[in-house]
Amino acid sequence: MADATSSSATDAAPAADDAAPAADDAAPPPPLLILRDHFQPLHDRAITEAKEHEPLFTVRWRLRDSEGRPVAFQRDGHRFTLEASIKLLQDEAYMLELEVEDVGHTLTAISGLSIDGEDVKPEACTCTRNETAGGHATFRLAAKWQPVHPPTAHGARDQSLLELFYIHGALERRELRVQWLQFKVYERAKRGRAAKVRDGLILRECSAKVDVAKGPPRWTYAELRETTPP
Repeated sequence: MADATSSSATDAAPAADDAAPAADDAAPPPPLLILRDHFQPLHDRAITEAKEHEPLFTVRWRLRDSEGRPVAFQRDGHRFTLEASIKLLQDEAYMLELEVEDVGHTLTAISGLSIDGEDVKPEACTCTRNETAGGHATFRLAAKWQPVHPPTAHGARDQSLLELFYIHGALERRELRVQWLQFKVYERAKRGRAAKVRDGLILRECSAKVDVAKGPPRWTYAELRETTPP
């Protein structure tokens, strides 16, 4: 005799409304970097600081070609969206090095990265503590990026959109959506034009201070000189 608390197979089957959640309701992918896994005291501090302060961090990025050389750039002034343009070679695979320095002590994780709407899968993720600047954390990501843009028309520029997803404090997932790169693509087949990729200034790094309370960041371009370590 069946137990009074048992249910039939029909009763056990989930109703249509109880079916698996739709794709839109699916949980987000796990974070790329979690501060707690590296520095528990910094994580605990970020939880506390985020309750009273908006995010404040510095973003830096560097690009290197397939031979490990930094890219060249030229200053455009106010003619285009950004004040400088990076010179890129068509079909070249570049290595993007991205740093997020949490000077405001509120970030607990880097949860995702995309370029022009495409998710980027980092090849390396690290987290370090800066002991000389208040003990804040710096998140570092390295990923390959290959522009799919055709050669840029003469006198024109192309732009690329970067989306950085991060966790502010305990649970709040936020997004930095910004034009990170303005560039000119040169054809590889035309040796003369491809040679221009190495002309001009050599980019050491590009950086911006992100203060959510004050609005969009402004990029600063640092030139790599012969006496400057890479």
